[in-house]
Amino acid sequence: MKLKELREEKGLSQSDLASVLNVAQNTISQWENGTRGIDNKMTVRIAIFFEVSTDYLLGNDSFGRLTQDEKLIELMKRAEYDHGLKMVFNKTADLDDKELEKLSKMIDIIKDEE
Repeated sequence: MKLKELREEKGLSQSDLASVLNVAQNTISQWENGTRGIDNKMTVRIAIFFEVSTDYLLGNDSFGRLTQDEKLIELMKRAEYDHGLKMVFNKTADLDDKELEKLSKMIDIIKDEE
């Protein structure tokens, strides 16, 4: 688990991260030292927060960090479709027309995969 490494890279204390994730600070400590597991939903939330794949978060280095395109795809795949669209489009305020067109194509690809 790369939680501690990612947290420290962002300059966050355990307390800071606990606040972001709405959990107790000792929960973060237990996750980091491996005495407590993390459920799937929280794993996804943490991965999205740190902009990494869940595989990377769990220690599979072969996946590495997500590109912007991969982040958007992960958001879509891991959220309920309608809720996922709202999440993605809330994050697109700063995208230009070319990036929005690219996002639209990615959404079409994801829909085709289902």
